[in-house]
Amino acid sequence: MEYGPWKHSGQDALVVSSSLLLGWAVWQPGGLSWSWLIVLAIWTGCATQTRRLLLIWFGYYLSALQLPLDSLRDYYPTHQGLWFAFLAQFALALLLAGSFALCATPHFRSPFRSALAACFGLLVSALPPLGSVGLASPFFGASSFFPGYGIMGLFAFLGIFALIVATTRALPEKRKKETLHTSQAIILAVTLVHPLFGITPKGPGLYCPRSVSCPRRTVVPISYPFGPTVNSWSSFLRRARLITHLAHDALQTDPQARLLLFPEEVAGPFNYAFLPLYQRLDTRVREQDAIVALGSTVSWQSRHRTKWSDGLVFLGQAQGELIARQPAPLVEWAPWKPLLNRTAPTMPAFWWWHMSGSPKSKQIPRDDIRFGTHRWAALICYEQALVWPILWTMFHHRPTLILAPESVHWERQQSIGMLEARMARAWGRLYALPVAIATNLPSHQSSGESGFPYSPLTGSSFSSKRSGPLAIIPTGSLLATG
Repeated sequence: MEYGPWKHSGQDALVVSSSLLLGWAVWQPGGLSWSWLIVLAIWTGCATQTRRLLLIWFGYYLSALQLPLDSLRDYYPTHQGLWFAFLAQFALALLLAGSFALCATPHFRSPFRSALAACFGLLVSALPPLGSVGLASPFFGASSFFPGYGIMGLFAFLGIFALIVATTRALPEKRKKETLHTSQAIILAVTLVHPLFGITPKGPGLYCPRSVSCPRRTVVPISYPFGPTVNSWSSFLRRARLITHLAHDALQTDPQARLLLFPEEVAGPFNYAFLPLYQRLDTRVREQDAIVALGSTVSWQSRHRTKWSDGLVFLGQAQGELIARQPAPLVEWAPWKPLLNRTAPTMPAFWWWHMSGSPKSKQIPRDDIRFGTHRWAALICYEQALVWPILWTMFHHRPTLILAPESVHWERQQSIGMLEARMARAWGRLYALPVAIATNLPSHQSSGESGFPYSPLTGSSFSSKRSGPLAIIPTGSLLATG
């Protein structure tokens, strides 16, 4: 009996180490397939103690959130930033793991009730309000198990997850331990040979799922190390010249291009007073019957107040805007700021904005663009890591293309950009939609705005090779819809 506590400590250590390995192995740019996330259902069913269940989910989220919060450490390279990133990682992992605590409470230990509790945990961690920070959701596994099934694929994954939890919970205690130890051994073995099972990291460009044929006319995502945007007229002018130069070379290389997608916030704060800076670009793309989508901070009116949102501005054949449905918490979205200071700037989240009654305003921001018979939706940077933004769009609209601009210019490496691109491709695979990904690459990869524009995928001039993978969008009129 005196060795009992040590025995339980050893078992807890094994549980935590296995969940840490799983989270680390899956949530890497070249990580294991999302299908391995189903192992969490087996472990949830086998864990009948609340402590052990929380350790499983806490360990998983703690390692899965490592890479995104490493990016936050690069963004705030100070001692305060390091402590903030560490505390945010710990608190967020604990918060998300807590949504699954019901599975091991006395009232939910039966197979049926534990399955319901697991479904509750998945949904709570994926949908607002907790879904606004619901990173590393197991729902990404649906893209591997049910590609092309869209929303029904999410429900099917939820059902499979619940069924596995109920089945393992119904096993005798001895079989539960055997199942748990076997699955942990498999995860350990797979992690050790992880490079053989992993996915080759892919950079920005256009991704088309196997079930979707890429048409002939082209969408060109342009990735380039633009660097940060400086709020000065001289910086805006230099940036406009660089964007115009890149767009001109891309259109000259691909005469059939109909959409050029630029990365997140490359144009800086934008309203139509800035149009003279892009007059040459606007004229050029109109001549080719094309459209340019510029990542920018878009202004719009709500209740006689000007709000700013991360979004896309469309120039050329017609004009319009798309805005992000979920800005990054704390950095961009802080709903408590207006309560403390009415003039404090904060980017609104769609779910919070709708709950507050703001849709009664006549000026409703747009989250999709119709181009002829085609609709485009955007997954802007942070949104690519969440479940609910693309789910929101699929419920309200029927897009035919996902635009995925992102910016990682502050990163020492491009790891988080590659991971975001992988997540965007996962949603494209689940919903059977092509995904155009354009990235503001880490600044150290180029001399920046002073350097000659080059192809981000080949390193050569646009006049010699294409700027990236291509897709089709037919010409037509551009209409903004709410």
